[in-house]
Amino acid sequence: MPSNEKSEVGALPPAEEFDYRRLVASLADYVWEADTDLVIRRVMPGRRPLSAETGVRFVGRRPEDIVREIDREALSHRLAEVRSDPQAFHSLLLILERDDGLVRIQIDGAPVFDDEGVLTGFSGLARDISQAPEYLQAMEYGARLRAALVEGMGQLVSATRPEDALPRALESLGAALGADRLLVFEESETRGAGELLFTWEAPGFKLPPLLSFGATTPKPANFNWLRELKAGRPVVMNATDADPVAQTFTGRSQACTILIMPVLMEGRLWGSVTAHACQEPRTWTRLELDVINVFAELVGAILLRNRHLSERRRAEEALALSHQLDNLTRLANRALFGDTLNRAIADQRGGGFAVHYLDLDRFKDVNDAMGRLAGDLLLQQVARRLGDVARRSDVIARFGADEFAILERGVDTPEQAGDLARTIIETLKAPYLIQGRQVHSSASIGIALHDGEADAETLLAQAELALYRAKAEGRETYRFFTPGMDADARRRILLAEELRHAIANDQLALLYQPQVDAGTRSITGVEALIRWRHPTRGIVSPIDFIPEAEANGLIIQMGDWILKTACREARSWIDQGLKPISVSVNMSAVQFRRPAELQVEVTQILRDSGLPPDHLQLELTETTLMEANRNQGDLLQRFHSQGLKISLDDFGTGYSSLDYLHRYPVDQIKIAQVFVDGIVDNPGDVAIVKAAISLARELGLRIVAEGVETAEQVELLRGWGCSEMQGYFFSRPVESEAFRRLLAAGQV
Repeated sequence: MPSNEKSEVGALPPAEEFDYRRLVASLADYVWEADTDLVIRRVMPGRRPLSAETGVRFVGRRPEDIVREIDREALSHRLAEVRSDPQAFHSLLLILERDDGLVRIQIDGAPVFDDEGVLTGFSGLARDISQAPEYLQAMEYGARLRAALVEGMGQLVSATRPEDALPRALESLGAALGADRLLVFEESETRGAGELLFTWEAPGFKLPPLLSFGATTPKPANFNWLRELKAGRPVVMNATDADPVAQTFTGRSQACTILIMPVLMEGRLWGSVTAHACQEPRTWTRLELDVINVFAELVGAILLRNRHLSERRRAEEALALSHQLDNLTRLANRALFGDTLNRAIADQRGGGFAVHYLDLDRFKDVNDAMGRLAGDLLLQQVARRLGDVARRSDVIARFGADEFAILERGVDTPEQAGDLARTIIETLKAPYLIQGRQVHSSASIGIALHDGEADAETLLAQAELALYRAKAEGRETYRFFTPGMDADARRRILLAEELRHAIANDQLALLYQPQVDAGTRSITGVEALIRWRHPTRGIVSPIDFIPEAEANGLIIQMGDWILKTACREARSWIDQGLKPISVSVNMSAVQFRRPAELQVEVTQILRDSGLPPDHLQLELTETTLMEANRNQGDLLQRFHSQGLKISLDDFGTGYSSLDYLHRYPVDQIKIAQVFVDGIVDNPGDVAIVKAAISLARELGLRIVAEGVETAEQVELLRGWGCSEMQGYFFSRPVESEAFRRLLAAGQV
């Protein structure tokens, strides 16, 4: 009997009676089952009770349908692999949006087959890790890494010489990673070796003698890892590897694990950012690899930019032949031109003459968008073209920035001076090829004819006044000086009056350009763009009146009208049952300088229009955000807490610190069109665009490419991970009703 009692107490139930599902459920919060298309058919409670909300949220839906929109594309790709080749998967993270915040569900699953090996569905476990200690710790570590990346990037981008900033940037990143060393090597095909240029070491991990500065690392051409680096892929070596190459490198580096991340410049291997783990072998996480990769991409882009700047400085030094010549263009400077003009006035034997005062139209746009180097190249080409049209007896000068002057001799009638002015305008408006991209500019000209009495200073002042009149009357034209002309004052007064009249009489209009998911061509957002329907000049581009509106303060009233109109239109689309999207409105730096008033205005407009705050996105330029003070930064934080989105416009044109991305609540960055234009054939633009996309991904920001015009640009951007785009390839800016029809159709 005792033996029987013992058997009854300790015996397990028969296998067919044992509830394995209950045992499995005790290991997770929920148990789920799905069909062959991964549509969830049943969710059962595990360690947590099953709420009605959980059942409704999951059952009958696929995982990619319930996560945040920003995560859907990547999750769809992962699950497509599971569907096409049924296999087990582990630790798949689903991030769901809920009223009280984000919910993070980690799921594991495996395919289920019948007795004949036919797939019948999938089943698995789910665990809510929103508050799991290890998840929170990973979140904190990820935040530290991203903060260090932004700090290091800011140091690199803002430095005049990268070699001064790289050690500090390495220190920021190395400390956050918990690495023992970070090093930057430059590879050399001619030396067949890599030379150590920069290093950071954690305390207690000094460089071994074989890695001292100036020492070289052998680089045999048959190494498999070298081929990987040239292809842009990282290489990891461990001291425990059987590979003798790995043993050699880890031994001479006194490291257990070495990570080599390639730095590419114009598509070629320039060098590497190398990380050492010296205490024990280390496995690098995906996040760590991505962060180091973004850093390496930026190192390549910054070094490429520095090379171009160095070449420009050498060119400027070579051009500095005389104190009376302009260093950049080899033309006469203002002083030499004034002396020549005085001699022409004193010597009347050569007949009459005219002074042409030139100013390039839209030069500032080129300088701001492409950088000073591109602006200098444009000025040099303008100087050459002026030399081609002027006669040998004429004198050409550059006065500074984008201003030029020509002393035209032998002028007997105004018609002769007008002929030269027209020739100059036609010659200068032909396209320029700058850094592999086509650039358009033109000129406005003011002409002063010598009347036999005016001195050089007076003639130049008269020509400059005539130039102001030419610019006020539409640019790309010329005007003669007339007695009593006060061009600058007249221009500003006239334009201010016309703009006030335009605001009061409905001459302003908004056009709408969609932002599109390039894969599905569905509309993801829209930007409101202002136009002026001038009664005599037709449609006037904002580039011709916004600067003046900012100068005279009318931009405040105009910006208020733009915001009211855009919010009212966006609300009407919602009321018509159309897809809810965010409307983006450009915010002037002048408006942003009034943070208290701006908050009141935006809040009131949202209240009056009924537009939910999360449907409005304010776009600020990179320069505006870089110059923001504390009050303006606080305003952005308040806007963000209300639900408004903040977009960084023309990203990449600021050439300054990226620290503002860490300090301010930016939701989206827009890659400037000037860089998108060059991604097909300009390696420098490619590096900047890819670095921007990687940075946005690491910081969890949306990214939109502006000015997309060709299918080739679309494919390149999608391949690099940018799926949202805006540009003529998808749609020109259209009237409100035309955009409503696009939104109703759902696609462009």
